[in-house]
Amino acid sequence: MKTVSFLKILLLILTIIHSDFGIFPVFFPCDTENNYTFVDCSSRALTQIPKIKSTNVTTLRLSGNLISLVTTDSFSDVLNLEVLDISYNCLPGKMNYGPQNLCTFVVEPGALFILKKLTHLSLAGNSLMNIPKLPPAIVQLNIEKNNIISLTYQNFAGLMSLKSLYVDKNCFYLNPCGTTFTITNKTFKDTQLENLTLAFNNLTEVPINLPQTLKYLDLSENKISQVKASDFKNVGNLETLILQWNCQRCDHAAQPCFPCPNNASIKLDPLAFRDLHNLTTLNLRGNSLTELNDNLFKPFDNLLYLDLSDNLLAYAITNATFFSKLPKLETLNLIYNYEPLKTFANLTLSPSMKKMKSLKRFLINGYFFHTLEETGIAPLLSLSKLEILDFRTNFIKYANLSMFSRLRKASYIGISGNSLTFQEPCHKQNEHNLQCRHCVGSFQSSISHLQEGHPSDIEWNAERWRKYTFQQQVSSNGHHKICQKIYDLSFNNIIEIYADDLQGLQNVNCLNLSYNYISQALNGSQFLGLTSLKLLDLSYNRIDLYFPSAFQEIPQLEVLYLNNNPYHFNLKGMGHRFDFLSRLHSLHTLSLAYNEIGIRISTELKSESLNTLIFAGNRLDMMWHNPQNKYLHFFTNLINLTNLDISENNLRYISEEVFLCLPQTLKNLNASNNQLEYFPWENISHLQNLQSLDLSKNSLKMLPKKEIMFGENLYLMNLSSNSIMCLNISFFSRAASLRILILSSNQIKIIDENSFPSQFLKSLKKLDVSGNPFKCTCDASWFLSFIKSTDIDLPHLTTRLRCNLPEAVQGANLLSMDLHSCQDIYGQLCFISTFIIGVIFTFFPVLQKLYGWDMWYIFQMCSAVFKGYSTASGKHYDYDAFIAFDAEQKDVSDWVYKELRVNMEDTKKRNSQLCLQERDWICGKAAVENLYESIWKSRKTVFVLSRKGFASGFLRQAFYITQQRLLEEKMDVVIFVLLDDIIKHSKYLRMRKILCGKSVLSWPHNPHAQVYFWQSLYWVLTTDNQHYYNTLIQQIME
Repeated sequence: MKTVSFLKILLLILTIIHSDFGIFPVFFPCDTENNYTFVDCSSRALTQIPKIKSTNVTTLRLSGNLISLVTTDSFSDVLNLEVLDISYNCLPGKMNYGPQNLCTFVVEPGALFILKKLTHLSLAGNSLMNIPKLPPAIVQLNIEKNNIISLTYQNFAGLMSLKSLYVDKNCFYLNPCGTTFTITNKTFKDTQLENLTLAFNNLTEVPINLPQTLKYLDLSENKISQVKASDFKNVGNLETLILQWNCQRCDHAAQPCFPCPNNASIKLDPLAFRDLHNLTTLNLRGNSLTELNDNLFKPFDNLLYLDLSDNLLAYAITNATFFSKLPKLETLNLIYNYEPLKTFANLTLSPSMKKMKSLKRFLINGYFFHTLEETGIAPLLSLSKLEILDFRTNFIKYANLSMFSRLRKASYIGISGNSLTFQEPCHKQNEHNLQCRHCVGSFQSSISHLQEGHPSDIEWNAERWRKYTFQQQVSSNGHHKICQKIYDLSFNNIIEIYADDLQGLQNVNCLNLSYNYISQALNGSQFLGLTSLKLLDLSYNRIDLYFPSAFQEIPQLEVLYLNNNPYHFNLKGMGHRFDFLSRLHSLHTLSLAYNEIGIRISTELKSESLNTLIFAGNRLDMMWHNPQNKYLHFFTNLINLTNLDISENNLRYISEEVFLCLPQTLKNLNASNNQLEYFPWENISHLQNLQSLDLSKNSLKMLPKKEIMFGENLYLMNLSSNSIMCLNISFFSRAASLRILILSSNQIKIIDENSFPSQFLKSLKKLDVSGNPFKCTCDASWFLSFIKSTDIDLPHLTTRLRCNLPEAVQGANLLSMDLHSCQDIYGQLCFISTFIIGVIFTFFPVLQKLYGWDMWYIFQMCSAVFKGYSTASGKHYDYDAFIAFDAEQKDVSDWVYKELRVNMEDTKKRNSQLCLQERDWICGKAAVENLYESIWKSRKTVFVLSRKGFASGFLRQAFYITQQRLLEEKMDVVIFVLLDDIIKHSKYLRMRKILCGKSVLSWPHNPHAQVYFWQSLYWVLTTDNQHYYNTLIQQIME
């Protein structure tokens, strides 16, 4: 027996030695995460499923490859899979643009059925014609973008757990099937479906016998021309119904369009939705609707979102009464309901809209009208909960902005993408007895001329700007959000701004005037009255910056965007001044990017409040290389500047003089996308607060071979996309604070022990060296060993670490190298290893034969000393241990009296004296007093825990007393016996196991291991717990 145990130990040692030569990651060419439970093999051009053997893997991604066959043993070694994504390996029809063309994908019978624990499966984009046999535990199934044209009961028989099914895009114009998609009766009989997607499937009617459990149903982009009264009779639990684009409106379609016969609208029976009382979302977009019956909306007691966009409801918006049936509606989408070839003079909303008291979001883009007046939208202005109004892309020429001040909760007013000029229409001139400051008609020619150069091809979304500003809402303290009320007037025809044009905007926090034609020298009078304004966006205009009084009328301005206003900066002979900055005492973020600023400007920027300056896309190369050093101190007087972006400034080098003039308060410096061939590394310590340095996308070829003082705060350095060819140990030797280093896409061929200092690598958290042309020879062995042993995050390890040399392995993954071929490195080590193994197998058996008993005796003596056995202390205890357990749990009580007591007290080998609550406590004495004395009179306290843990008050009180004893005597007397595996996951017990592992014992399920359990418990009872703590904890306790 001893020989067998010895051989097992030897085998374990050999296994560990062999694993040291393994190459990380474990399942190459796939990545692993979460302790090998998640394996990502996606987008690796795999032609077959890699062989993975592990019981730990629960998630496997194989999407975006070229796999053509799933065999019965493909997943036989990962039977614990719960999530499997094997999608997009063979896209069908016209969706297939790549090397997958004319491909096939076959799943052998039973290949997936063996995965009994599988709950989420994606087979999307595989040109499947039939659904393979599925395991019964499936909860979510994705079979979109295949060639499946019918669903039958046999496909889903026995799938009692199925809740989500995605079957869209199996029959549509990019994946034609030449027939109608069919769903047979009782197809979903066995399922518990809650989510069903059947979009893009050429359905001609609503499927019958849908499951009653359904909550989400998507029937969009089909050819359903009629919805009957009985179609949704059995789906009363439905919460979301999507019927969009079935009878499509084609006059502004961006893709192939399929209208109903004679361009008719979808026919909705007035009782079609009568059973949908739980519906919260209804989408009827793009169905050519011209009117809607009031009875359709009567059942909607809980409807929150209604999408009627892309229909023909222009007149219904003015006259319909169904809006009054939607008192709980929160979002109403009416975009692109314009009447063909017609532009209305005014927007007039139906009076019944005032009944929508809960409305929060109202969208009416693309209605096409010229004037936005208070009388026309009076129903909206009476809604107290309204937060978002969007009138984008309507050709609005005139709007009274002050009328929106009545909406106290409004957070976003969008009038973007219109024709606003801030000029009063001439037909109102006599009405007000005032002379128009400018006449719209007289400017039509000039506006048309300007529109030719307008960046109209830029795709824009009002919500995009809103999110963009929200990202910038954080001020220098990192907590204060500034955009509570937004006005979006971007993409209009505004040429000039006057204070009268912005009346009623006193409470606006953020104003977007970008993408207009403002060609005006701001002098401090344009924004009078906007006392609450904190963010102003004037980008993509023609702003003239000259007057020092510009923007001084906005005392609370915090964020100012003046980027992309190059027009006046490019005019020859014109000067520009930035003196206005020193007067904006609240300004913390300023963008002057992409203005081509280079000459005839202020020599210095002065501000005591500015925190972030974006100066990308200008001409610092001209400014800093001025023979007179005129702009040497351009940023010096920004005394609180922490973030500076000087990317895309055509810089070839940054001189020492310029670098020493940068503000010492800088924390983040971005000099990427220049042409830098030289950087003043030796002066970087001047920026003592610098945390992030971005020098990516430049022309740096080498790093100095000398020690560089990086400062104590530098956390991130990005040197990607340069031409760096080699690394040296001296450069990083003083970079103790650096945690993230990005060296991707350079010309680095070799990384070895002379590239980084060992101390530097111990503190580094992330190292990106992907995209370099590595030399895959034995010189790379150190780097491969480093990858195996390091805890540093190495991004793109299996996808972008490629060999460039030698040519025979060009394009191969660096990790595919065979290190055993490098005999010059491993030959000596292999000799030593085999010699030691030979000695072990010859010398030790002989030694055991001759001196076996003596060696065993010495081993036992040493083992006793190592385990902490010592002479018992002089202090006398009445009991060896007090047993604390929940007496109300019968199973626990039986175990204590029938197992613990018998094996610890009634055996001669152990003969321990235990203190038991019901047996040894003194009758008549208080329970607390008995408990206190039992713990203090016992050498140890044993807590017997079931899955309920410390749910018993008795156990908690006992534990508190043991902790008091620990504080007073500095003696840890606690021992835990765990009867249930679930309690092992307790955070306290896991930490206890790390600090003092011997004091946490688990009752073994194997009867043969119980003898060892009792002996281990006896050892712990007779030994001080302090011997089992690691060295650091022992020093603390001493």
